[in-house]
Amino acid sequence: MLGLQTVIQQAAPADRPLLAKGLGSLGDPIENAIAGLVQKQALAVVPSSWFHTFWNDANRRVHATMVKALTGQGGGAVRLTDDSVVVDLAPVIDQVKQRLDSGLTVASKVPGVHTSFTVLDAQHIGAAKTGFRLLQILGNWLAVLTALLAAAV
Repeated sequence: MLGLQTVIQQAAPADRPLLAKGLGSLGDPIENAIAGLVQKQALAVVPSSWFHTFWNDANRRVHATMVKALTGQGGGAVRLTDDSVVVDLAPVIDQVKQRLDSGLTVASKVPGVHTSFTVLDAQHIGAAKTGFRLLQILGNWLAVLTALLAAAV
């Protein structure tokens, strides 16, 4: 979280002493109150019905998304890197911002954040992607090969 002293340092140099004097010993309590509010709202998202629906929908789409990612036709919240499967948590962060906006209107000014959560670390996801593509190509020709072999017998 951005500290109050950092915010003061970002103010115009002429305003810094006035801000520091005005905040005085209130700096730490203000920071603690804001941190507590953000934490409370973030923790409220996880047990909410919205998060339950979001998480269930995300898990239901994993298969289709993984197929898209393995074939390179992906996009969306789930991505494959060379060694991991990651989920973009931007929708969850947006939900926390919406909850904060009801009591802390400055939350709407927080820019969009795309942070990723690593679901799986594996060394050979790139090789799995290549192997999947090969199986996909072979699967398309398997019926033709079977018919040719059956005709030859």
